[in-house]
Amino acid sequence: MNRVFGLFCAAMVSATQGMAQEPSRLVYGLGYDDVRDYREPSAQVSVELEWGTVPKLTALRWRAGAMAMLDGDLWLGAAVSYRAPLFEGPWLFEASFGPGFYYRKDEAPGIGNLHFPMFRSQGGFGYAFDSGATIAVLLSHLSDGGLDLDAGSSEAIVVTYSRAF
Repeated sequence: MNRVFGLFCAAMVSATQGMAQEPSRLVYGLGYDDVRDYREPSAQVSVELEWGTVPKLTALRWRAGAMAMLDGDLWLGAAVSYRAPLFEGPWLFEASFGPGFYYRKDEAPGIGNLHFPMFRSQGGFGYAFDSGATIAVLLSHLSDGGLDLDAGSSEAIVVTYSRAF
């Protein structure tokens, strides 16, 4: 586990070299995990860093962060994100997708608690303030894409606030 965390940190440090291209953003989130009641629902919090642009795909930005559910679960991952204005006004569309490590606290006996890859996809709509800050309501889905039948999936509703720094 320590080796995995070390590799993740090294990748994030090397990827930050593109941060000077555009202002970086901090993205804070509060949500309600497991809206489909597969397991015990709980609140979730997240903090993410968004920076730079993906080479040759400049509409996409890099994103890395952590999402913790108050029932003890944790997702740590990296992603690409997309944000675009709607109708030439302050309204916007936002989406992100990326793999990560998922620790599920209450796994059944005989099943490991750590799952990789666990993909997180998010999408929704928001509002951009004159200051550049945004607020959005997103639907979030965690899934292993069918690669690990023991990992399962989870859906959440998340409200995010982001600001450039």
